[in-house]
Amino acid sequence: MTLSRTLHLAASVEPHPLRFFVVPILRSHWAYHCHSTLPSASRLTRAVDWATRKWETLGTAKPDTWKAKVYRTGGKLMDRVEYEEWFLKAIPIKEDVKEKLNRVREYCRQSVPVHHPSTVPKDLIHERLDTLLTHRIPYHRKKMIYSSLWLPLTISFVVVPLVPNFPLAYNLFRIYSHYKAYKGAQHLHHLHTQNLLEYQPTATLDRCLNGLTPVTTDDLALPADVTPSNLSSLHDDIPGVIERARIAEIARVYDAPLLEKDVRRARFQVLARVVKERAEKTGHAGLGEAEKRKEGKEEKKGHI
Repeated sequence: MTLSRTLHLAASVEPHPLRFFVVPILRSHWAYHCHSTLPSASRLTRAVDWATRKWETLGTAKPDTWKAKVYRTGGKLMDRVEYEEWFLKAIPIKEDVKEKLNRVREYCRQSVPVHHPSTVPKDLIHERLDTLLTHRIPYHRKKMIYSSLWLPLTISFVVVPLVPNFPLAYNLFRIYSHYKAYKGAQHLHHLHTQNLLEYQPTATLDRCLNGLTPVTTDDLALPADVTPSNLSSLHDDIPGVIERARIAEIARVYDAPLLEKDVRRARFQVLARVVKERAEKTGHAGLGEAEKRKEGKEEKKGHI
C-alpha cells in the first residue's frame, strides 16, 4: 500500500461532521480551515448557495465576453477578503445547527476536533483563537452594519437592461460575508469557551509536512522582484514556506477540497503582509532579507 493511500485511510476513519485544521504557513503564522459536512436547513444559506452556483457559471463564459471579465474582476475582489474572514464564514451558524441535531446526533456527543501538527503547541492554538475571536466578533458586527448603510446608495444605481447592478451585488456579498463571519465567530466562541474543542496533534498532518521547516518572518528570503505593487511571485514556492504541492496533498488526504483554496489564499496574504511590513519599516519596498543584507554591504563599502 502506498504512503498516499495509507494517509488517506488514516484521515478518513469516521470523521466528525465539523472539523478544524491548523496548517503552518510560516513558523508563527498559520492558516485555519473549517470543514463541515453538516447539512444546512437555512433558507438564506440555500439562497446564497444558489447564487454562488449562478456566479460560477460566469466563469465558463468565453474569455473575451463581459461575463468572463466580470467573473475575473469579482474573483480578484474576493481574494482581497482576509483569510481569517473566509475561515470564520465557513463555520456553520450555531442556531442553524440546533435545528437539525436530530439528524446529526454525533455532533452533540463529541468534542469538535482541531487537527494540527505536533510541532504546533495546543496551548498556543487556544491562545491564538482567543485573540482572533476577541478581535473578529466586534469587527464583523461593525462592518456588517457599515455595509448595510451603503444599501440605499447601491440600490439607487441606474440598472441597465440585461446588465446586473454589480455595486449592489458586491455590497450584498459583503453584508452576507460579514454576517456569516460574525455568526461563525460566535459559534467558534461557544465551542472555545465551553471546552468543546479537542486539540489533536495529527500524525497524518506530520507526515504530510515531513521535511518542511517553516522559517520566521525575519529569516524569510523573499523573491528579489517582490514589491508591494508586484506580488505575483508570492504564488511560487519559497524556501521555508509551505509549498503548493503539500497544501494540495493535505486537502486530498482529508478529502477537504476547499482546504486547498483556503490555505493557498492564507499563504499569499501572510506573505503579502510581510512584504508590506518590511516596506513600511525599511523603505526597501518589501525586499527579502538576503537582498537587504547585500544592499547594506554595498552601501557600507561605499562609505569606506
